[in-house]
Amino acid sequence: MLNIMSELEEWIQKLAFFLPQVDGNNDLKQSGYFTLAEIDGVVNRIFKIGQPPAEKVKRFLTLSQEKVERLSLHIVSDKHVSSYQSRNPDKGQWGGAIVASDYENQLILSFSGLPEKLDEALCLVVAGKMKLSFDKQILELSQNPFYEQVKKIAEKMDQK
Repeated sequence: MLNIMSELEEWIQKLAFFLPQVDGNNDLKQSGYFTLAEIDGVVNRIFKIGQPPAEKVKRFLTLSQEKVERLSLHIVSDKHVSSYQSRNPDKGQWGGAIVASDYENQLILSFSGLPEKLDEALCLVVAGKMKLSFDKQILELSQNPFYEQVKKIAEKMDQK
């Protein structure tokens, strides 16, 4: 399992490197924190991706976990599939976490460090890499303009 997680972390690192070309922001930092958790919010793994600016490390790490916790609280009661559904910018609560599953497990994938829709797109593409499915409603809810572009980058990476 550790080898699989190491490979996943390395793959996410590579994918994050290409993300500035997705939204055309060359100043975009390709860094943050990726959190993988059980559906009840229990964290399995946290990966530091890239080198987040020192002044943002705590914020990115906290937000990645906050998205997991918030989504896990809304899954059962409100049938949420994405943290975008409970986002509240006035409280600093953003999208960027999703529910994904295979035939026996449901997981929450979360990222913080990019603009929220890129955080979400990264999680959706990582879910695909992990052979997990996700509710297409996620894309409809957030009107995510980046998913297809990030998916194409990931597909090109996997062809090499």
